[in-house]
Amino acid sequence: KSTFDVNDNLFGGDGTSVSLVLEEFDYFDKQSSIASIATTLNGKAHLADLTNPTNYDSWYDGYSAYAAANCYGSCIGTSDMTVKANFYTNLHTYLSTAGAQYNSSVVWSGPQSIKTSKISMKYDPKINDEADLQVEAMTELRAEVAKLDFSAYPYTFEYLTWETFIIIEKEMIQNVSLCMAAVFVITLVLIAHPLTAFLVFFCVGCAIMEILGAMYFWGLVIDNVSVINLTLAVGLAVDYSAHVGHCFMLKDGNNRSERVIASLADIGAAVLNGAISTFLAVVVLSGSDSYVFRVLFKQFFLTCLFGVMNGMVFLPVLLNWFGPRAYAGKQGGHGSGEKEMVKVDDMDV
Repeated sequence: KSTFDVNDNLFGGDGTSVSLVLEEFDYFDKQSSIASIATTLNGKAHLADLTNPTNYDSWYDGYSAYAAANCYGSCIGTSDMTVKANFYTNLHTYLSTAGAQYNSSVVWSGPQSIKTSKISMKYDPKINDEADLQVEAMTELRAEVAKLDFSAYPYTFEYLTWETFIIIEKEMIQNVSLCMAAVFVITLVLIAHPLTAFLVFFCVGCAIMEILGAMYFWGLVIDNVSVINLTLAVGLAVDYSAHVGHCFMLKDGNNRSERVIASLADIGAAVLNGAISTFLAVVVLSGSDSYVFRVLFKQFFLTCLFGVMNGMVFLPVLLNWFGPRAYAGKQGGHGSGEKEMVKVDDMDV
């Protein structure tokens, strides 16, 4: 199992940890604001109950309790936190003794100046695996922190993934749309008939929609890996439809049904073999432990399946209903290179 799988199994019920990073300012002057962080943020931005010590861990709260207990007899000067010199001097002592667990949470820039510090919080577990709620939690917490009267920002490693959720849908639609536009232009140039090019374009679009639907039921999410594969799927799916559409335009006759049958008899085996060979090329990835390779196999399998179904089943039906006449050079056998054999005896001399 991967590290992430083990982590989900053991700690999947916990909320995501997030750090509130306090930047450089006079911490002595902002003590009341720092002390009220939990009260200010509690119940907002999908944070867990911040009155619970397991969900909110602040070095300042620990230091306040330490000073209230007269530094356990180790105060330098007095424990009066309203005196600036006492505040910083005793904080140094606290971080090296009773509050040693917070030593890495406070970074000093001088004896009486703090460069940065962090306070640990947790999100509500209900947002786990819910992309919309995670994005909402991230953006709302940033907005709430921006209202504080000191410089700070929230951060968690998970934001790297959550930031992707914000743009991935837009990027997917944009990239797939650009690929589909390129497919239509290229097929229009190569097939040289707008109706047939549109029918090929339509079948490719149907294949992409079917892949997206199957991804939902197969448990595949929209992320950077699946979007890349979906973009590649456009290029693969067009292959199965374009050959059939082009072959149809080469078949002469006024009976669309006969032309469709002739087209499939001519090019169908080659198209099917192409799909099978593509599937065989990725089937070895089906047993991989890598998330990237498993997703690649699943999406390529869906691409081969739905690409062939639309190219060899759906497109022939559309061509049978709406297909245009063959190229002018193929109508009536003109330009086909075929000559009628006539007996010499039958010719008038």
